[in-house]
Amino acid sequence: GAGTNISSNLLSDYEEGSFSPTISALGGNSATFNVGQANYTKIGRTVVVMLYISAIDLSAITSGSYIIIGNFPFVATSYGSFNFGYKSGGYTNSSTDLVGGYVQTGHNYAYLTNAGGAEAQQSGSYSLLRLMASITYQT
Repeated sequence: GAGTNISSNLLSDYEEGSFSPTISALGGNSATFNVGQANYTKIGRTVVVMLYISAIDLSAITSGSYIIIGNFPFVATSYGSFNFGYKSGGYTNSSTDLVGGYVQTGHNYAYLTNAGGAEAQQSGSYSLLRLMASITYQT
C-alpha cells in the first residue's frame, strides 16, 4: 500500500551550498556589486538559486550588451524563468524596466528581461541598486 516502501522514496541526491555570482555583459565586462546571499539547493535534477545582491554598478558593462547573472553552480537542461521578489533601481523608461529573467538550456547563467518581454540590454538610462530572486531550473 501507499507509504509501505519508505526506503525507495528517500532522497538520494541532495546538495546545498553557496556560490559566487557574476553580473556581466554576455561574453563581456563585469559589473561590481555586493553579495548579501548567493545560495543554492539541489534536489534530484531541480536547482533553486537564491540571490540577494546590492550596490550594483553596471557602468563597466558595454552599452547595448545583454545583461546576465551568472556562475550558477549547475548547467541547465531545461528553460526556467523567474520574477524579482524585490528590486530597486532600473531603467528610467517603465516599458523597459527589469522584471526578471530566464535560464536557457545549456547555460549556467540567466538573461535579465524587461517589461517589454525582451532581454535587457545595457544603456545609459540604466541603474540598479538591489535585487532579490529565487531562480528554479532543471539540471
